Amino acid sequence: MPVQSKKAIITVYLSLVLGVMLSLILTLIEGARMSAVRMQIECVSEMGMNSAFAEFNRELLAQYDLFFIDTSYGTSYADYAKTEKHIKDYMSYNYQPNKGFIENRAKDLLALEVVGVAIEEASIATDENGGVLKRQAINYMKDKVGVDFVEQIVSQSTTLKEKELESQDIYSENKEVDNKLNNLEKEKDGEMKKVHLDSPANEVNASKSSGILSLVIDDIGSISTQGIQCREYVSYRHCKEGAGIPEGKELQGNGTEEILFGEYLLEKCGDYTEQKSNSLLQYQLEYLLVGKSSDKENLSSMANKLVLVRQVANSLYLWSDGAKTAEADAAAAAIAGAVLMPEIQPVVKASLMFAWAYAESVGDVKILLNGGKVPMLKNSSSWRLQFKNLANYRDELSKESENTEGLSYRGYLRLFLLSMNRDTKIKRFMDIIEMDIRKTEGNTRFQLDNCIDNILVLIDNSSKFGYRYQIKRPYCYE
Repeated sequence: MPVQSKKAIITVYLSLVLGVMLSLILTLIEGARMSAVRMQIECVSEMGMNSAFAEFNRELLAQYDLFFIDTSYGTSYADYAKTEKHIKDYMSYNYQPNKGFIENRAKDLLALEVVGVAIEEASIATDENGGVLKRQAINYMKDKVGVDFVEQIVSQSTTLKEKELESQDIYSENKEVDNKLNNLEKEKDGEMKKVHLDSPANEVNASKSSGILSLVIDDIGSISTQGIQCREYVSYRHCKEGAGIPEGKELQGNGTEEILFGEYLLEKCGDYTEQKSNSLLQYQLEYLLVGKSSDKENLSSMANKLVLVRQVANSLYLWSDGAKTAEADAAAAAIAGAVLMPEIQPVVKASLMFAWAYAESVGDVKILLNGGKVPMLKNSSSWRLQFKNLANYRDELSKESENTEGLSYRGYLRLFLLSMNRDTKIKRFMDIIEMDIRKTEGNTRFQLDNCIDNILVLIDNSSKFGYRYQIKRPYCYE
């Protein structure tokens, strides 16, 4: 009997211990399963997001080195639901990679599935006046442009501003002088009669009526006649709005960023001297700066602007060169003396100086459009047109320049881009992107406000064992 009692005591004790141990083991197994569920959800969510973000628009990457998901996926309409479905499909496949196989004896101890995917926030390329797209472009350029180059551009831009080469209204000053001489009258035989001056400035002023392009381009027929319907692009339509630039990734809005963005534009866009193949507008940088609907209008406006900028710079040098001002002064004295009106000598001199600077400037722009270089500020060695050739300056334009120093046509465009309105610049660039992407296969209805690069996603997961988990994750292109 005592032995049997002992056995009974051991049995009861073992039963009690086993109950506790089994509870502990089952709890550990359940905890392990829950940890495995959470880990699989994390991994599969990451794989699903990676797969969805791998579906970036290939043409945007090929032409502009930009990463964006086009939520239209080449169709006629865009919808976040399409991206949500793609994420869900990728996750579902990774939860059940063997689904669809003829023989599948594997036991799924987690039995997870995606209940739903919802994009709660998305950054659209056009958000913040194109700031989302601009951020990617600047990040792309940061490793390509050195500090020395940035400092050089800052120096050139400072000269442009300090000398007022772009802001001075030399056209109005020139016109005021010409009006005085054109309305010049003198009493003769008791009547006031108009006075005609035999001045080489007359020939220069008369040439302006032929249009700037005929002065600076030899073959007018070679100019692109391509045009666009502006209302179809970002600058002229209402765009969708998204979440904007993610927190912590905002642009600083400083000059260095603008220089980097300008270099990006120069790399990705064509112009009259370096045209981009397969582009809709041939002169893209000119469109950025001018914004008109045809290549010819944009090129003409840019040539006129260059002439004005060069005329300001050339006038500064002319008036500082004693020998050249003396030549103009002597000619003005002779012209005024010929009509017996010595009092008009200062005005005639100013007219000659304006004409001389203009003629030299037209020659400068022709050099630039032919791929040459022109210094921002000239000296006696870089000045080309002699006063004695002013009346027939167009013949002098055909002579090639031997100058290898200074800024190229693109160099001047670089400075103009840096000084232009930032919002206008990025919007017109987005116009250009849409123009060129729509020319590619499968992208005829492409719009940048359908493109996203950052999303906040809520993913709802469930298991056949009764678990339900939600996970919220931000994801973006870096």
